[in-house]
This record gives sequence, C-alpha cells and structure tokens, in this order.
Amino acid sequence: MIDYNELDKIRYYPLPYRIRRLRRLLGLSQTEFAEKINSSQTLIALWEGGKYAPSEKSMDKIVKAFDLPSDFFLDIDIERMKG
Repeated sequence: MIDYNELDKIRYYPLPYRIRRLRRLLGLSQTEFAEKINSSQTLIALWEGGKYAPSEKSMDKIVKAFDLPSDFFLDIDIERMKG
C-alpha cells in the first residue's frame, strides 16, 4: 500500500524518480515490477535511469499497476504554469 503523504512529496519530481520511488514503496524489485506490467527488467532500469521514456501503452500499464490517477504521472512544468 502506498502512503499518500509520500505521494505529495514526490509529485513534482521527474518521472523516472516517481516510477522508482513508487516501485520501492510497493516493495517490488525491478524484476518483480517488470513481471507485474509484462515488461523487462532492463526496460524498467532504462525508465528509472531516465535513459528511455515509457511508451503510451507502457504508461497505461504503469498507471494501472500503481492504481493512481494518470495525471500523477504527467510531467508538469510548474514554472511555465506560474507565468
């Protein structure tokens, strides 16, 4: 179960960090998470390392795996919104 207070802390971090942190909050290894979303550990490592962005189809699987609203995973430019 994910602590919702933790979500507020990571909401505006880069997507790779959010994926890694959420996976760890669920107590899953990269391999276990990959199995959960029918992907590979290597791909999870690339996402979490910021070397590769998840496809739209993969993002759908990530959103479902974490059972969070999809907007939590949107990269929002806060500075641009302020202006």
